[in-house]
Amino acid sequence: MSAEHPDALDLGPVPDLGLHREHVEPNATCETHAALGASFRCVVCKKDRCDACLFGKLGAREVCRECDDGGLPEPIPWELRGDRGVVRTFAETVRLVCLSPTAFFRTPALEDDAVGAFELGLLCFGIGQLAIVFQTFLFAVVGSGAVAIGSRMPAIALAAGGYGCVLLATIPALIVHVPVTAILSVGTASLGTHGTLGLFGAARAPFYSGTVRAMSYAFATQVWMLIPVIGPPISIVWMLIVEVIALREVHRTSTAMAVVAVLGFRVLFYGVIAAAGLAVMGVAMLAAR
Repeated sequence: MSAEHPDALDLGPVPDLGLHREHVEPNATCETHAALGASFRCVVCKKDRCDACLFGKLGAREVCRECDDGGLPEPIPWELRGDRGVVRTFAETVRLVCLSPTAFFRTPALEDDAVGAFELGLLCFGIGQLAIVFQTFLFAVVGSGAVAIGSRMPAIALAAGGYGCVLLATIPALIVHVPVTAILSVGTASLGTHGTLGLFGAARAPFYSGTVRAMSYAFATQVWMLIPVIGPPISIVWMLIVEVIALREVHRTSTAMAVVAVLGFRVLFYGVIAAAGLAVMGVAMLAAR
């Protein structure tokens, strides 16, 4: 009974209302260090572990070090953004995805969904789109000016410079374009790759917390767009490479199977579009006769 409220029952601390902590028996021992008592049960391997085995914790989710086989030495920075700050963890996570993708995608997740990963991918996609707009604007204005001076044709400068200004004015439209395009891109890539893996019996991770999360983090490669001229092709190629690595590690499949999943649906998708376009052209030519 509570001394302050005699009629109220003392029910102890308020329980966690989110993900429930894995239950550990009172006398359980650590499955790695038998001499120590277990303090948590890993949400990945479901084994009882002691404090020395803890790799990372987020709310009620606790992951052991054995489940970080071949991964990063610490949890994914972006998943700790609430404690370490958004700017710092964003930069660290983008660097790891782009430069250490194998270790990154081998690292067990502390977040159990794809929301955080998509937020990071959305930010990177937005940065990439802004970089393309600004670079095109600068090339249009500066390039047209140089051509006009060299050829003494001011009309060229006015035309190209005007195009650059119009392009710059489309930046507010990115507020709508970026999230919609990101959702469609991540959704299409996730459905296509997961469906292909499922077709071959290689889809071993969940769709949402596995494939969608992996495809979302792969969007970190969009920051390569910040490099003028060579940035866009690097971004496209490196994104495909990161997607292959991500699927290989998340689904524990072969590199060849991951390549089939990443490229197969794209070939089919663009093949259908090309066939539809040819069919429309054919119908139009027949109607014109």
